Amino acid sequence: MDDAALPGSLRAEVMPAGAGRDLRSPWHQRPGTAPILSPDFAAALRGGPLHTALDLAIKRRGISLEALQRRLAERGVHVGLSTLSYWRRGRRHPEGERSVQALRALEAVLGIPDNSLVAHTAATPGGRRSTGRRPSPVTLDHTIGLTRERIAAMSGIDLDANLRLDLIQTHYVVSIDADRAERHITFSCAVSCRTDGADRYTILYDTRAASTTPVIEKSTSCRIGRIRTEPGHGVLAAEMRFDYPLHTGETYIFGFDISVVGEPTQSAYFEHGLRVPCPQFLLEVHFDRATLPVGAYRYVRRGQEPTEDSAAELTLGASATVHAVTLDAQPGVHGVRWDWE
Repeated sequence: MDDAALPGSLRAEVMPAGAGRDLRSPWHQRPGTAPILSPDFAAALRGGPLHTALDLAIKRRGISLEALQRRLAERGVHVGLSTLSYWRRGRRHPEGERSVQALRALEAVLGIPDNSLVAHTAATPGGRRSTGRRPSPVTLDHTIGLTRERIAAMSGIDLDANLRLDLIQTHYVVSIDADRAERHITFSCAVSCRTDGADRYTILYDTRAASTTPVIEKSTSCRIGRIRTEPGHGVLAAEMRFDYPLHTGETYIFGFDISVVGEPTQSAYFEHGLRVPCPQFLLEVHFDRATLPVGAYRYVRRGQEPTEDSAAELTLGASATVHAVTLDAQPGVHGVRWDWE
């Protein structure tokens, strides 16, 4: 984590004394007149970007992020120090209704005009429009072919935990051994919190082979919580618990490895069902050099229907690896398939 986001590294930025201005306000004002904003601050409030306007407002107020966080909490608005720091430096852009509420509270605490921060949330720094909303999530049976009733048999697993998160990047590395069997998967993911308190990510993995069992080998920045398997079906459901609960807008990176044990079963594809959009979806497939496929293809389906909405041939390089990168991946099934003959 960037050290600027850690509480111990944050410092108050105080406006120099003797400047002839009221330190309680981001502008100076003569008695009996309307507030007069300094030119640079007025330009930032009027034209943005948001992080510049916020940074100048905090500096003019002479308040630390810790104190600002406390003032927001007094108003019933809870924002993490790392989130305030990211917003201030432009590392993240506020999105969603909760973020808008937080910005309105910031305007009040910092003593700046209404909507002077909120007005700059319509467009992100990269120029894309953002309303903080996303399409309604698709169902589990639509994306991975497992009915809710079947998964419900694995009692206690929070099936909707992932809906409290926004995906930023999802990355799979799949290893196929000399027996043409899927043997190892490395998964890493970057997410952003949609709802205060999100603290886990649920995985549902199906080998689709009764003779194999998936096992979580190791994890990074998370630990195994509740875990369930469906004997004889090669299905694994597990909650991966984060190191700490997240605040709205806070980001988190984690990962884990899965090994598939048991009698080798020839594999001809790997796919992932997305319930919500993902800005960057990456899928790598590594083959054993002793047994290479004759062709490999990426594909996208809207659900479990056999018809592919799109497909494209992939190049198998000297490293015996193919990959597919999808930007702005939409809900549905994203995968790579290959032919052995």
